[in-house]
Amino acid sequence: KWTAPRRGGSMSKKKIKIRYIIFVLITMGVIFFGKITRLDNLNAEKIAGIILVSPPYKKRITDRQEIEEFTSLFNERKKKPVFSIINSSGWSKRAIITTETYQYDIIFCGENITVNRQKYVMDESIDSELEQFYQSLNETEEKYN
Repeated sequence: KWTAPRRGGSMSKKKIKIRYIIFVLITMGVIFFGKITRLDNLNAEKIAGIILVSPPYKKRITDRQEIEEFTSLFNERKKKPVFSIINSSGWSKRAIITTETYQYDIIFCGENITVNRQKYVMDESIDSELEQFYQSLNETEEKYN
């Protein structure tokens, strides 16, 4: 009786290949997602302007010195990504930062911040420093709607 040769070896090679492809895809996904969630420091030189909101008012910041002060205040804090489906309703300050190529919408609430809908937690609250910074600005206060 003639039987076809067994192909057990090629089947296990196929499984190894599939596992390898899955491993590579997962690794690429983790690296890509890590780059998305990592928050780079703000570069004061690239910022054209900041609208700092302190409800019910806001101030427009275009002065280079004040932009540098804000960026160093923001960059000094360590921030780590947080995965949360809970939407925080309250906030104390909001910064809308415009660069030549990008716009950041940063919402501050104690140690928690949201940058363009991605949530982060900081090593400590920035609220009191932001309040002092806001009060020290020489900009005209406008109504925030």
